Parts: sequence; C-alpha cells; structure tokens
Amino acid sequence: MESRVKTLLLSLACGAALAGCAYPYPYYSGYATERRETTITLPLPAGTDGDVYLAALREGLDAIRAFEPDAPLILSLGFDTYHADPICDFALVTDDYARIGAAVRSLGMPVVALQEGGYAIDALAANAVAFLGALDGLVEAAAES
Repeated sequence: MESRVKTLLLSLACGAALAGCAYPYPYYSGYATERRETTITLPLPAGTDGDVYLAALREGLDAIRAFEPDAPLILSLGFDTYHADPICDFALVTDDYARIGAAVRSLGMPVVALQEGGYAIDALAANAVAFLGALDGLVEAAAES
C-alpha cells in the first residue's frame, strides 16, 4: 500500500515586491505568485498592523481547514513581526500575539510551535506568553477592533 503525506506551506511575511519591505529579490521569497496546490504565500506590506495581519491569517486558516490536514500543524512562530523588533517591517503589539494564538487555536488541531525570530529581547517573553496562553486557551485574546 502506498502512502502519500499531504503538506501545505502557508507563509505570511513582508512581501518581497511590496514597498517598504527590506527583503530584496532574488534573495528572499514572499511573492503572491508563490501559490501552488500546496504553497500559499500571503505577502503583507511594511507597516502591517494586527488587524491587517489577522485578516490575512484568517484567509490562511481557511485554506488550512479546506486542506483537511491529518497531522499536527507545524508553526514557525516568528516574533520579529513585533513593532519594536530591530529587523521588523510590521507593527504588531503584544496583544496581537494573543489574537493570533486564539485564531490558530480555532483550528481545533494539535500545534507544534517552533519559535524563530524575535530580537526585541525585552518584549520577547511577553509576546510568547500572549501567543501561547491564547493558543492553550488560558488567556482570552482582546476583542478585534
């Protein structure tokens, strides 16, 4: 019997071709054209705040639901989207990470979160606790504006 593993790659990042993003072509990915059956890239503009990020994330979560995964979600959890991060192009605040955690929790599936990125050391712990608390259901995310 042949078994095929289904994978889906979803990427939300500062779009390489969008104004203000610090990722020059061809050294980084992040183009909307990087969309295939198993790859979805949702490039976001520099300055993206929590509301814009969450709207794109909801689109991505809908794609994950439609994909019907049969394995845990492996999440590359970068906190370099924080507004004060020294390499940041986004404008997320700590409460946004709780909203993101709650949105991911809404999938109702196991999650393996691998923390990568996040260089605003003074805020890193608070951002991680906000995300993980909401992911686990221990912290209620603030209402969206």
